[in-house]
Amino acid sequence: RQLTSLPAGTELVCLECFPNGLPFYLNRTATLISRDGGELTSNYIVSCLKNQPQWPPQIVPVAKLDEWLASRKNSVYLIARQSDRKRLESIATARKVTVQPLWSGYLGAHLPASGGS
Repeated sequence: RQLTSLPAGTELVCLECFPNGLPFYLNRTATLISRDGGELTSNYIVSCLKNQPQWPPQIVPVAKLDEWLASRKNSVYLIARQSDRKRLESIATARKVTVQPLWSGYLGAHLPASGGS
């Protein structure tokens, strides 16, 4: 419910987490920032990511996070686990926004558009 009021163009992005059912309940797609896709429940997807040099656009290697964020033309709502608070706060502080508590064990930050290319 906390995310239902996000503007329509806001990209929903999960930083090394993928809350079960979130895209379904919000009726939005979500991008996953991941090391290997292990946040997903599909062993098939994890296996494909290991064997494919080019990942699908909805899954971004964590090593490319900064580059990916800089390329966004729309705002991004970045979700992370409580255990990644310092990392999320660092990203949010650099963009002059605050981190918000979400549901059980998650935090979020609404990042402004970077202007992207």
